[in-house]
Amino acid sequence: MSKQLPMLFQRRNLPAWLVLVACLALLVMVQNTWRKQMTNQATQAFNEHSQNITDAIVSRLNQHEQILLGGAGLFNASQSVDRNEWHAYIERLQLAKNYPGILGVGYSQVVKPSELAAHIASMRAEGFPEFSVRPTGERPPYTPIIFLEPFSGRNLAAFGYDMMSEPTRSTALHLAVDKNTTSMTAKVKLVQENQGKVQAGFLMYVPIYRKHMPLITATERWKALQGYVYSPYRMNDLMHGIMGQQEPLLDFSIYDGETTTSETEMYVSADDAPAKPASHVPLYVTSHIIKAYGHAWTVNYQSRPEFENNFDASLNWPLLLLGSSSSVMLFLLISMLTIRNIKAEQQTQLLETLVTERTNDLRAALDLQTAVLDNAAYAIIATNPEGLITIFNKTAEKILGYSASEMIGKQTPVIIHDAQQINERALEFSKELNININPGVDVLVAKTRQQLPNEHEWNYVRENGSQFPVNLSITALRNDRNIITGFIYIATDITEKKSAKQALIESAQHTQTILDNVADGIITINQQGIIESFNHSAENIFGYTAKEVIGQSVGILMPEKFRIEHDSYLKRYNITSFDRIVGTNRETDAQHKNGTIMPMDMAVSRSTHHGQPLYIGLVRDITERKRIDQMKAEFVSTVSHELRTPLTAISGSLGLISGGALGNLPAQIKQMIDLAHKNALRLTSLINDLLDMEKLIAGKMQFDNEIQPLKPLIEQTLQSVQAYAEQFDVQFNLDIPEDDILVRVDGGRLQQVLTNFLSNAAKFSPPRGNIDIRTRIHNNKVRVEVIDKGPGITREFRKHIFQKFSQADSSDSRQKGGTGLGLAISKELIERMHGEIGFISEPGEGSCFYFQLPVIKLATTQLGAEFNHTEGAPRLLVVEDEPDIGRLFAIMLNNAGYNVDIAHNAESAQAFLSQHHYDAMTLDLMLPDQSGINLIRQIRSRPATQALPIIVISAYSADGKLAVNADINALDWLEKPINSEQLITAMKHAINSSINRPRVLHVEDDVSLTQVIATMGHNVADFDQALTLAEAHQKLIRASYDLVIIDIGMPDGSGWDLLPVIESLHPKPAVIVLSSKELTETEKMRVQQALIKSGTSNDDVLALLKQMLTDR
Repeated sequence: MSKQLPMLFQRRNLPAWLVLVACLALLVMVQNTWRKQMTNQATQAFNEHSQNITDAIVSRLNQHEQILLGGAGLFNASQSVDRNEWHAYIERLQLAKNYPGILGVGYSQVVKPSELAAHIASMRAEGFPEFSVRPTGERPPYTPIIFLEPFSGRNLAAFGYDMMSEPTRSTALHLAVDKNTTSMTAKVKLVQENQGKVQAGFLMYVPIYRKHMPLITATERWKALQGYVYSPYRMNDLMHGIMGQQEPLLDFSIYDGETTTSETEMYVSADDAPAKPASHVPLYVTSHIIKAYGHAWTVNYQSRPEFENNFDASLNWPLLLLGSSSSVMLFLLISMLTIRNIKAEQQTQLLETLVTERTNDLRAALDLQTAVLDNAAYAIIATNPEGLITIFNKTAEKILGYSASEMIGKQTPVIIHDAQQINERALEFSKELNININPGVDVLVAKTRQQLPNEHEWNYVRENGSQFPVNLSITALRNDRNIITGFIYIATDITEKKSAKQALIESAQHTQTILDNVADGIITINQQGIIESFNHSAENIFGYTAKEVIGQSVGILMPEKFRIEHDSYLKRYNITSFDRIVGTNRETDAQHKNGTIMPMDMAVSRSTHHGQPLYIGLVRDITERKRIDQMKAEFVSTVSHELRTPLTAISGSLGLISGGALGNLPAQIKQMIDLAHKNALRLTSLINDLLDMEKLIAGKMQFDNEIQPLKPLIEQTLQSVQAYAEQFDVQFNLDIPEDDILVRVDGGRLQQVLTNFLSNAAKFSPPRGNIDIRTRIHNNKVRVEVIDKGPGITREFRKHIFQKFSQADSSDSRQKGGTGLGLAISKELIERMHGEIGFISEPGEGSCFYFQLPVIKLATTQLGAEFNHTEGAPRLLVVEDEPDIGRLFAIMLNNAGYNVDIAHNAESAQAFLSQHHYDAMTLDLMLPDQSGINLIRQIRSRPATQALPIIVISAYSADGKLAVNADINALDWLEKPINSEQLITAMKHAINSSINRPRVLHVEDDVSLTQVIATMGHNVADFDQALTLAEAHQKLIRASYDLVIIDIGMPDGSGWDLLPVIESLHPKPAVIVLSSKELTETEKMRVQQALIKSGTSNDDVLALLKQMLTDR
């Protein structure tokens, strides 16, 4: 086509162009004529339609005037018209049917001021006891409405209304009399507008005069005026009655008077019509003035899209398209006739060119196909439908040893397959496809013919007879009628893949053999805590086979007390990813299949498997190591006793002799005695340090870490080492800017470290030197520094400073004293308190030894600015890790009159409990730093908080309650979410029940029995348990109890041994003995009650508890 375009513009084609121009010009003329006709028709129809609406409005107003004139005629023709007659007249008119849109027809009577009281009395006598003329006030005359039909609904609001009281109505009333004509008001709000959407309104009046009175002048008419027949109209209802249900083609708006503003707007038809596009601009508009009854309305009309669509004056596209296409076709016809010969020549030339190009394209495609087949990494063989080979590519030649010339057109693929395998697959596929397949090429293509996936592993046979495995895919070639025209065999040599797979299997077996023979147990669990693997060593350690535990919860390997806590930990980790176990080594307890509890070394690491978290636990049974550690500890204890006892005697004796207890000694002997005394003290110090170091290494040193202020600990230490300052003539300077630093430490151990720092600084400082002790806070850690001006530490010795028995110079031991263990012990102590230790020193510049400890931040919401703390009100602690929820609980409790503190973690909660007394606390079990169950146990282990009422509020309350298993009492359990009423009720109960609530100590080695009795009596008293006599002895000393229940047969002695302890207490608790055998009368007399376990029911025990606690 592009080659023909220049020919269209040649001179010989000019007639065609002239015909085209003439046709298009004619088409434009026809289109313009059509548009003018359509516009004229639309304008005429629009004017007619708008005039029809105007005429309909005027006609309806005239009809309504006739109704009023008819009512006036009724009054003129009758001596008097009562209410029933008026009702009958209006009813006959059938207003709703014949005049839809009229609100009613009424009559208002003219009443002189002097006649007002009598008029009201008369109306009330008619049966309207509450009738009055509204609004009140003096005005001549009154025109109250006394008849209005229908007398129901909205119209009741107009009964008694004086229309002369309102200026707009008054104007129309005066006009009707002055002109002796029907009058109409301007826009008003009807008194009937007392419900629903408010509509614009107006009223029409016809005056009524008394009979036989002159009416020529306005004055005469006012004297003869009897009243008015009138009708009220709601504009929307009136227009709906006039327009009916016809589809709106025009929008029109009616305005009061001849000005069109929002204040004069009375009706807009568009509000009731279907919505039209916001972008619509009306094509036709006009305005009419209606003047009737002494008033004027302006009616503005606009065309709607429905109207305009009937008179579409836009371009007549069918006409344009038909005319244009006809013109163009005529133009093309003439043009084609003109250039027919040239086009024929070009077509001939083009055909020759296309044949040449297609030939070249086909040759290139064949070359490309050959190159692809020959360079493919797969052996590709094609056959015809009968199986005869038609393509045999280079790769097939290479891996099979045959040439393409030997195979194409001469062989089928059966020649390169193992005959035995062909026979086996024939049987296999026949059974699978339920058809009979003969051995041969049909075996290879049977599934393909059935249009099933056909990819299998086969053994190919080379020309030399050797075989190798291939992955063979066979697909069918089909024509456009879905008839098979051939098959494609694509084979991949999988020899290396199979070798790699076998090597991988052997490697996995080798790895599994190693895992099965390591000494440590290796256990893997998934994110839900389910065991996925369990090696041989784990089987030997726990007594379970892998088959027994795989698929079970890892809790099966834990003692009961750890299981619920572990489940809660997993839930918290899955929600928060907060991890305290992964990547750490720790000692813990495990449970053998036979129930034995074993000490374990455990290390947990995290990995992923198929995109899911996997936890790998390495466990080692350290029972034997613990036994050896125990023997070692016993040996250390024995050595300690055996060495300290004689050293004490030696040191004491030498001290007495040196002090002159045996008289004055010669100078040389006294010198030797002092030397011996000094070295005996050094030996004692050395033994103490050795024993401390041994305890630290063995993990036997007890730490009582508590949250406490740091400054008093430092000040107390300075007082205790003041003797060093005097001995070495140095000055200690203290610089602690913050007074309220809190740390979690064992106070005695921290002072031991400070004492070591200060004594070393004193010994190595020059006379009259200053030693600075100061604290600094950085990154939520407090750093305590001891700075001296001594000789400093050489670079060579710095790496040995915290090693045992390390001293910069052996002469230091002789000159300065010391064992070389102090700093090593200090490092261990600080690290056991979760701190860090270090030093800064330059030779000749002095040294700065320091340790750092985490600062305990009270994660609390400061309520003082928002909540009033009432003096004497109960003080509560809210422990909740979600700040918004904690704040909500605090608001609820504060509004109920409680003083509230908030802690967001266990560490802050313990800090609050150590500093303040609380009447009760709430606790969320899912805390970020430790389990809420552990926090409960810690609170119950301290005498000061042992009886503190605790309300657990958690989404895991059920798990928590199961975890404590009734061994911790005085708790309430609420499941989130809760409301204010639940919280306040539980708090009141907790506080009230904690006041004067009895406490019972149950001394019993049978845990289940203590739980049973605690559960039975939890409404009677708070129960505490002691599993040994030693534990009971400690609890009786630390806390006060109202009743003690004793099992006589305890593992570490007789329960009778506790009676002397109980007798010494004040006040003395009552005693009940629970025995498994009969007691003698003498034994029974020693206690208040004695019961035999086997012969006493639960009800008997509970009744006895209530009786004895009530008596006390």
